[in-house]
Amino acid sequence: MSLVMNSVEESKEGEDERFNTEEEITLGRIKGQTLTLAEEINEYCHSFRDSVRLVKQGGLAQKTRENLKEIESITREAQLKRSRASISMRYYALKRKRKQLEQDLEKKVSFAQNIKDEELEEEPPNKKNSSRLYQSFGYMKNVLKSSGKTVLNQIGYEILDEHGILDATVRLGGTTFDTTDAYGVGRSGTYIGNLLKKCDEKVRSNIVLSSKTYNPMIIGDSKGLSKERISEKIDSTLMRLGIKQLDMYLSHEMDEEIPLEETLSCFNKLQKNGKIRAYGASNINCEQLEKSISICDNLDLNRCEWIQNSMSLLNYSESEKVLQIYSKYGHGFTPYSPLAGGWLTGKYQQGFNYQRGSRMTLRPEPYGNYIRYQDSIFDGLNSIRKISNELFGNKLIEST
Repeated sequence: MSLVMNSVEESKEGEDERFNTEEEITLGRIKGQTLTLAEEINEYCHSFRDSVRLVKQGGLAQKTRENLKEIESITREAQLKRSRASISMRYYALKRKRKQLEQDLEKKVSFAQNIKDEELEEEPPNKKNSSRLYQSFGYMKNVLKSSGKTVLNQIGYEILDEHGILDATVRLGGTTFDTTDAYGVGRSGTYIGNLLKKCDEKVRSNIVLSSKTYNPMIIGDSKGLSKERISEKIDSTLMRLGIKQLDMYLSHEMDEEIPLEETLSCFNKLQKNGKIRAYGASNINCEQLEKSISICDNLDLNRCEWIQNSMSLLNYSESEKVLQIYSKYGHGFTPYSPLAGGWLTGKYQQGFNYQRGSRMTLRPEPYGNYIRYQDSIFDGLNSIRKISNELFGNKLIEST
């Protein structure tokens, strides 16, 4: 009996152990599944938080973009207000300046109108001493004389009221306008062309036009005196002036890279084609002029008839030599820069920087010799001041 009981108890203990083992396995499985589910829930929560954060960030970015757009709009509006204020101030400043210039112009016109005609009249140049230009241009004989009625208007840099200036020039009796294709990037010729459109036939018939070519109109443009370039530039010059024939066409500089024969032949061809009436040269020296005359004689070409060179106390010796050739061959002559680009006005002082906006800061190239010999020039100017002071006192010096 005891054995049986023991067997039964052992059997129950075995069943209990087996049951406990199965329960542990089931619990382990449930625990494992629970852990897996917890991990999935945790991962989902992380993903959900990330999604919420991204949504929030997206909303913040959108709000930031809206704020930036508002800031840009306010900035543009502020810039526009400043620009309008600046333009308005500039407009009224120019308006006041224009009014002042108009008043000054009216005073000058009124003064000129009160001058008697006989005070402006001058004997015409001696026919024997006149160049062939005067003889071939019958209407020019009383035009290119150095009287108060003739104005050589080299315009094109800064013109506050170009049309008013040109109109006043014509009203005061000005008849000669000298320009070049490089002045004001061609605007000079356009201004003169606009003036001619307004003139009646009687006034227009007395106006003499001259232009020059050599220098580039803008940076990158061609320069020189090749036949192709001269032919191209004369057409654009005629178009800006609104005319079919130019009275005088000059080379603005001498071109050392192009044979002189080519340049002279091209000018002669323009004469034959009726695009110009005569031609000349500017900034030409004695040797170049004599060579030009020799080539024209050998090739049976028309000579240049007019010279335009600088002439002042600082280069008078060279000018005197050239004038002798002009007189010998009957060339017409127009001097320019009698004050040597401001060197003879007292504008430039020894030991001081050049004034801003002066020729020596804007275009110093033509005055290289003056810079090279400036010590001698300033010594001479100081001597002139000393003599002027002794003869006239300080008033003359103070006025300069």
